Amino acid sequence: MILLNKFSKAIAVFASVCLISLMGCGKNAEVKKPDELSGTISIAADTNNDQIIKTAAEDFKTSNPKVNINIQPMDTASLLSSKDEKYKKYDLYITGEENMQEILNLNSKLFYDLGSSITDGKGSILKGYIPNNSYNGKTYGYPWYTYAYVIYYRQDLFKEAGVPAEDIKTWQQFIDAAVKVNKSTGKRIVTQESTGRLYSILLNQLRGGYVDKNGKSLISSNVSINAIGVLNSLYSEALLYNSNNISNEIRNDKVSAVIGNSSNMTAVSKSSPNMKGKWQIIQLPAFEPAGNRSVTFGGSSLLLNKDSKNSKLALDFLKFLSNDKDVNVKLSQNFGTVPICIDVSQSIDLKKENNFFNGNEYKLYEAIARLSPVVNYTSRYSTINGILEQNLDKLHGSNADINSIVIDMDEEINGI
Repeated sequence: MILLNKFSKAIAVFASVCLISLMGCGKNAEVKKPDELSGTISIAADTNNDQIIKTAAEDFKTSNPKVNINIQPMDTASLLSSKDEKYKKYDLYITGEENMQEILNLNSKLFYDLGSSITDGKGSILKGYIPNNSYNGKTYGYPWYTYAYVIYYRQDLFKEAGVPAEDIKTWQQFIDAAVKVNKSTGKRIVTQESTGRLYSILLNQLRGGYVDKNGKSLISSNVSINAIGVLNSLYSEALLYNSNNISNEIRNDKVSAVIGNSSNMTAVSKSSPNMKGKWQIIQLPAFEPAGNRSVTFGGSSLLLNKDSKNSKLALDFLKFLSNDKDVNVKLSQNFGTVPICIDVSQSIDLKKENNFFNGNEYKLYEAIARLSPVVNYTSRYSTINGILEQNLDKLHGSNADINSIVIDMDEEINGI
């Protein structure tokens, strides 16, 4: 990812905002009568969000019973970044925001220019999410939702260790607190994120990037070293471990805190209702006092096949996904998604009390999405991410050689 130059991008971003806002974001779409919409839409959806789109599709079909929606879970980034023409059989694609620049750099000609054709409504979306969905001045993707990153912690365990979690403002304070809690209770911090992905999240927090404008590696920059340093402290002290199933770790009472996103604890609140009242939320700690604590990552974007024979119906469904408050509220409550549409993300329904967290989570998630740094992902993201994953796993344990890890990653990224 490359940090956006806000001055050089200002005109392009403004134009994109004007174009994409024409979709009527946040205004429940002017849905046609059931007998007016009919046909079939084929959707290629990332495997990590196929349940989300299935839920939305069911709601759409309730109002439009003559519409059939076929959803195929797959690696959409690989499909759309290749020369394989299998993509042609799908009308709509749902992929991760981090993949958008790579996809558009290779195959922007495949997709509908949303800004030039959608003409209803006057809503607006968080403008920081538009650049990743744009290429050469055109807006091909619609940023649908994202996930907010926070720290979830056990109030009772932190209190037992004499640690006031609400006073934690920096990563060093969090690490010191985690040491005390671990010594007092024997419990550790868990994350569902891979080590490489967690590094990317910390780098986002610092407004950093993998490469500069000339494509040269920034892994050895001070910003990058700071992010790696936090990871090294967490792993070398044996405070943090990775798990693919946070719900199980919490259910088995192994965890004092979670470094995670809004989807993680939405799942936990459903699988472990007996834990309600024990968990609370704070923002991610900053790297320095008064530093940035707002980070989002892992959102999804919508792309429309410009050669689709069902483009009109697919466009109606895309509008429904982006505009309909009711369906986006349901997705937020069931999957922890944070809508990019301002009107939806600020909807009163998203702030209803939730007994699990005493009702403060949605308001925090919304604020994080609004304040999160504007980051533009490099078109070489997937290759660089593979390098990160391979090398940063070496941080696990107490004898990691950070200097060697950084040198290896620098060389590999510069050799792409």
